Amino acid sequence: MPPPRSTELAYNGTEIVFTPAGNIAAANVSAAISELESDMTALITATIEARTWKDPVDAATTGVLPNTPTYSSGPGTLTAATNTTLAAQDGVTLAVGEDLLVANQASSFQDGIYTLTAAGSGAAPWVLTRRADCNTAVELRDATVTVEAGTTQGGDIFTQTNSALADLTAATQTWVKTGNTNTVYTSDGTTVELVGNSFRIATTAAGAGLTGGGGAALDVAAGAGLEISSDAVRIAAAAAGNGLTGGAGSALAVGAGVGIAVTADAVAVDRATNGAKVMLIFAQALTGGSTTETVTHNLNTNDVNVRVYNDTGVRADEDFSIERPSVNSILVRSAITIPGSTYRVVVSG
Repeated sequence: MPPPRSTELAYNGTEIVFTPAGNIAAANVSAAISELESDMTALITATIEARTWKDPVDAATTGVLPNTPTYSSGPGTLTAATNTTLAAQDGVTLAVGEDLLVANQASSFQDGIYTLTAAGSGAAPWVLTRRADCNTAVELRDATVTVEAGTTQGGDIFTQTNSALADLTAATQTWVKTGNTNTVYTSDGTTVELVGNSFRIATTAAGAGLTGGGGAALDVAAGAGLEISSDAVRIAAAAAGNGLTGGAGSALAVGAGVGIAVTADAVAVDRATNGAKVMLIFAQALTGGSTTETVTHNLNTNDVNVRVYNDTGVRADEDFSIERPSVNSILVRSAITIPGSTYRVVVSG
């Protein structure tokens, strides 16, 4: 007879080995299956984030319970302050005996898993009582529960994350959604929206010069000073004004009459702006070697002041005869030959 065979089951990297001994009688198989079930249950409980899994609830709150209920820690009850029925919770109208996850009370120690034990009416208040498996702090440490129904929370999984929960009279309970099957994302009307499985900029994000969104390319509105062309940002034509011209792909330039002129790649002062004069200064050394010397200053005016000074010693001014043959030049005249590299001329106008 061949030796008995081992059966190995692996869960989350942990092996459970069952090796039958001798003949496999019905009683032996039943005992082995029972032991295997126990081991698997313990393994799953210890492996899935050490959570304490509770039986599902029929619904979960989405806000503070209505009717300002009074909490009684002895029996663990929440009793409405008025004679009425319990309003639907997340779209679910509970019947007596059905369970509710209370997770939003202002005093969070009142939260927990409850059963509706009194439906309430015009003559009596509704009453929620802590469920038998969830009426102590120890039972609610890491308690995890699935919500079976609800408009927004049906199918969601909640865990009470205060693992040091000490009592149900003052200690804080924190119920956190740790899994879900039906979360629905909708546009919130601000800057991001979900379409299908994709997020995109919403059209409502437009403003302050931004246009587009909602599936259309983003752009900078005309008149904002900047615009997008393909994948480049550039000065918009609408930015022109106060003497600035160009933009929208054209070279920027300074318009006439603003005091500055742009010629090719050079910037010059417009000396005739509104009739005002801007004084410019030109200076250079006289080359000498003659009794006369022409100096080209390009100030475009005959209204110039000219001074010649000796560029040695104390650099004193000296008298020379000055003539103005054109708006862009002067003639320096001397009774003797002008020495080379001795004098400098300064023209202002």
